[in-house]
Amino acid sequence: MSKHSDRPLHAWLSASPQWVAGCASAVILALGVSLWADEPPATSVGAPPHAPKACVAAGADHASEVAEAGQVVSLVGRPAPPFTLENIAGEKVALADLKGSVVVVDFWATWCGPCRESLPEIDQLYQELKGRGLKVFAVNEDESVDEVKRTIEGMRLHLPVLLDKDHAVSERYAVEGIPTTVVVGADGTVADVFVGAGNEIRLRAAVINAMGLTQRLVPATNLKVVDDNAITARIIGESRRLVAQRVLPPNGQLMRELREREKTPAKIPSVAVGKALPMTHAAPAADLYAEACRGTIVIAGLVEDDSEPWLTTASGFVVSASGVAVTNYHVIDDTGATPMVAMLHDGRVVPIRAVLASSRVCDIAVIQLEGSGFTPLPLADGAPVGADVSVLSHPSDHFYCLTRGAVVRYGLSGDDGQPPVPVMNVSADFSVGSSGGPVLDAAGRVVGMVSATESIYAEPDLGHVDVAQHDGEEAEDEDSDAWFSEPDLQMVFKHCVPIEQIIATLRGNAPRMVIEAALEAAASTLSR
Repeated sequence: MSKHSDRPLHAWLSASPQWVAGCASAVILALGVSLWADEPPATSVGAPPHAPKACVAAGADHASEVAEAGQVVSLVGRPAPPFTLENIAGEKVALADLKGSVVVVDFWATWCGPCRESLPEIDQLYQELKGRGLKVFAVNEDESVDEVKRTIEGMRLHLPVLLDKDHAVSERYAVEGIPTTVVVGADGTVADVFVGAGNEIRLRAAVINAMGLTQRLVPATNLKVVDDNAITARIIGESRRLVAQRVLPPNGQLMRELREREKTPAKIPSVAVGKALPMTHAAPAADLYAEACRGTIVIAGLVEDDSEPWLTTASGFVVSASGVAVTNYHVIDDTGATPMVAMLHDGRVVPIRAVLASSRVCDIAVIQLEGSGFTPLPLADGAPVGADVSVLSHPSDHFYCLTRGAVVRYGLSGDDGQPPVPVMNVSADFSVGSSGGPVLDAAGRVVGMVSATESIYAEPDLGHVDVAQHDGEEAEDEDSDAWFSEPDLQMVFKHCVPIEQIIATLRGNAPRMVIEAALEAAASTLSR
């Protein structure tokens, strides 16, 4: 899914890997916990001689994935141990009084370098979400009020601080290293635990999940704001949960099915094709966007590495209430080796259960989503040149972006020795991450699907330059002896899969039949 979007014709528009940052709303208990060590690491300065805990630097593994984190892992899914502590003003705060809110507790110490590194991130999360009910507490272990005040004021932090003077609370939470951060759900159970600094993205995702922000991730109308960071964090958090529960297909299974289903497509429920409507039935822009969002999905692959998790993202759309959806062949081909999920407009993240049919030459993959309650997009029977169209997709992790234009022509495309296939060219913008997004007519019906771009370059003195030949590198013009290295971009063709090919694939036709049907449909369209 990470191929360059500026290659000729079949330069796929899957999203390139992007580092992700989340946005959350929850009650966070920030627990400064460290792994046992003979002595504090170099990043921890001034540690008191009696300190039983060491600091955990950035890059430490998630608590649920490392045995060294001790018994703190066993808290996940269990009731959070109750406590009552005083804040720096001498007022008592009881966890029991916070039930119904998401709480984040961070165990820390002033002498712990990683604690001081992570506290500003936790404080920022608190500032962002306290107005939506998030509770955050930094629980300091056995230090004087004056020392804690100096540190908090010096770092310009705003989150509330509680004092665990006798280590009783940290012992109840089995804290063995600091910082340790615990997320307590609104029902009073421990939702997640993080040990060490550098877990900001995972923490945000856990908070979003705990707060149940699914209904607010994507707007019901185009008058609200789409929170890209919240969507990214939710997909990461839910993907990791599904991986842990082992409910996703094994890595590589979807890629194998992608190739197998070209020859033997599975039985697919019949999909209705809407009758052509007169232009007087064109949907208002706000209504078209709201309705199209319901059936447009985010397709994501989760990549875990040594530092932070990240996603590759693309687009797709639902075509039946039973969860049949359509995206590009190259989306599954490029990402199927990693855990893959789909996020619906309401924030639900569901497994991609199987590939039902596919056509590499037409760049189509029909997939089965797990679950129920899907809202399909209606399909049209085509769109003539000049027809107004819109594209709804997720360009470069800018989720649910609507662009508008027109059908500018139908042409033929062939690649890697494959037979030529009709393609729809539109003027509506799309880019990396838009692969698989629906192309909609004025009534909100699908008339095509985003596939690729083809850029046309020209150097002022040399005339036309084909990116297929030069690809932005220094190259010799075939018509002269001159050389150049920086051609000028003149035009970008936006290639889409025509609806006729999508319908033929949904009906289980073999690739050759799909191509023949598409050629006939293209000829019919040109004669209108």
